[in-house]
Amino acid sequence: MRKAYIASGPRGSGKTTFIKKLQSQNKSLIVFERDEFLNRNFGERWTDPYYFPWFLIAHVIEEEIKNISNSNSGDINLIVDCWNGNFDERNKLVKILRDLEFDVVNCIYFCVPREICLRWFRNKSDSVFYSDDSVIGDWNTYHRLADDLRNPDEHATFDLDTCESTCLFDNIFTVNPAQMVIPGMRFNLQ
Repeated sequence: MRKAYIASGPRGSGKTTFIKKLQSQNKSLIVFERDEFLNRNFGERWTDPYYFPWFLIAHVIEEEIKNISNSNSGDINLIVDCWNGNFDERNKLVKILRDLEFDVVNCIYFCVPREICLRWFRNKSDSVFYSDDSVIGDWNTYHRLADDLRNPDEHATFDLDTCESTCLFDNIFTVNPAQMVIPGMRFNLQ
């Protein structure tokens, strides 16, 4: 089975750290980590959301996800650790994964208290470029735009041909990385 998990949360919410710990316990996981990929291939400025336009970065990310998918035929467990701050960005990522014939597309929704998120963000090497107000503003904006993760049925699409309603994700797992727990999963995304 081809499964994908999209990590979704504000900057500094512990997505990458959580996923690295998860991968250390599940060697079969393949992780696409946006910041690491962009730093390695294009330099640090590409991870700055104010420096390069999202559509350009999105195209590069889409091509790399296609490369990963195409080089792993058969069963795959892929985690996409990539900024996706609103419904439209998440929808685009899900469409890419569905077009690549992933059977299941889940979301890991990182819900971390603002104060912890700010503290964790301050521990990152690139945090010197951002004020506390910008990090708090990002946290507030992200959660305001994450209504589709808290209330997925309200954002479902309705197919007139089949008379079926479809949610964007097959499952949404809400996690607090400070607790290192995915409810009911015990770190096993198999």
